[in-house]
Amino acid sequence: MPGEVTIGRTKLDQAELPEIHDPSHPLANADGYYQGSNVELMIEIADAREAQRSYEANLKMFEQTRKMSTSLMDLLRR
Repeated sequence: MPGEVTIGRTKLDQAELPEIHDPSHPLANADGYYQGSNVELMIEIADAREAQRSYEANLKMFEQTRKMSTSLMDLLRR
């Protein structure tokens, strides 16, 4: 069916964490290295915007359905 939403398994990023040299960092090991983050800020922002737009579109659909139902009930009462 076109437009059907399917749910899949969550895929965790298995990429190696970057090693950052900063002896003053609280998580640094004896050699002065700590593991950084593999989070890509631009990807996370894009995913958040996509989720927000999907939520807003679904909310508008429910509002439109409610208005149509109200209008139909008004017509049936006449």
